[in-house]
Amino acid sequence: MLVSQATRSLVEDEQLPGIEFDDLGEHRLKDLDRPERLFQLTIEGLPHEFPPPRGVDSQTVKQEFVTRRRRRARLILASALGAVTLAAALAFVLTRGSSVIVAANSLAAIDPRSNRVVADVPVGQQPGRVDVGNGGAWVLNINDHTVSRVDPRTRTADRPVPIDGTPADLAVGGGRVWVATLEGKLVRIDPSANRVDRTTRFGGQRPGGVAIAFGDGAVWVTAPGYELDRIDALTGKTSIVTRGPATSFDQSAVAFGAGFVWAGYATNNRLAKVDPNTLKVVDSTTVDQGTFPNVAVGAGAVWVTANVTNTLSQINPAGLSLQKVTSTGSSPVAVAVGSGAVWVANQGDGTVSRVDPASGRVTKTIHVGGILNGIAVGDGFVWVSVD
Repeated sequence: MLVSQATRSLVEDEQLPGIEFDDLGEHRLKDLDRPERLFQLTIEGLPHEFPPPRGVDSQTVKQEFVTRRRRRARLILASALGAVTLAAALAFVLTRGSSVIVAANSLAAIDPRSNRVVADVPVGQQPGRVDVGNGGAWVLNINDHTVSRVDPRTRTADRPVPIDGTPADLAVGGGRVWVATLEGKLVRIDPSANRVDRTTRFGGQRPGGVAIAFGDGAVWVTAPGYELDRIDALTGKTSIVTRGPATSFDQSAVAFGAGFVWAGYATNNRLAKVDPNTLKVVDSTTVDQGTFPNVAVGAGAVWVTANVTNTLSQINPAGLSLQKVTSTGSSPVAVAVGSGAVWVANQGDGTVSRVDPASGRVTKTIHVGGILNGIAVGDGFVWVSVD
């Protein structure tokens, strides 16, 4: 797509991410009595290889006479058409919601100020859960049995850390990165050395989902069978909070916030509130049905996703009363709170829903693409894992 100097000047002072103007120099064009500087409009994600512009020397038929009035009229028309074309192109880019094409097996970074995907960092195979802290965004690579750290400044991934087992969830806290495996192991990673420095067993092999969270000096682990364990971050000692018969279809979620542990189980759609000091369940409530629930705490509420009803529930942490229910995208699988919003990763349609915590309304739907598995907020970005 070619535009003139006049059209280029219209947007010279604008910030247009993903759009570049390549200067092609001056060219003599048909019906114009002086050379015109041309620019090729390059939009990230669209074709950008084109043949060179055709000048008067490449025309097989030349018009011998054109009045000055017609020259001027055509120049004005060309500039106007260029401006319209440019406006249409910009509208296309700006309404896409992203100027970065996100590939599979990567960690996408969304700028919460612009609601746009600004980076796409290659990681391992089938990236899963994400958390932020200790100098980066950390993501599980399920098929590779590794964990990758992405530097938020350079937006590049460090050498992945091998994990003994099938990683199911991770959390960052207490100066360490914690990874739970389906084989019943809690793996501790030293972020300064980028290696595993301790492995603790928290139970037998689990047929379903395992989730972890960090808080109050401990790692909290949920697993099928209504299991909730507390593992001391320093000693590795395990304390059983709750446990029941394991089922192969049971999925779980856990979060720490507002002074309590919040454990959710898909089998009975229950959210339990646990006192971290007494290790007792002090209250519980029923939430919307979801095969793969996810829980986050922040902005004065507990947030629970349900991928069967495609909803996000806002729960009062004091009395566990349901405050609001928000319709999200298709199959929400992960939720995070930060940068003034609640962020939901929708696996079914490859989008992220930005929710205003005050009104409970979706204020922006951001298209990422691919199969989304995890989401976290920190270091100035919203991080989304894409399978």
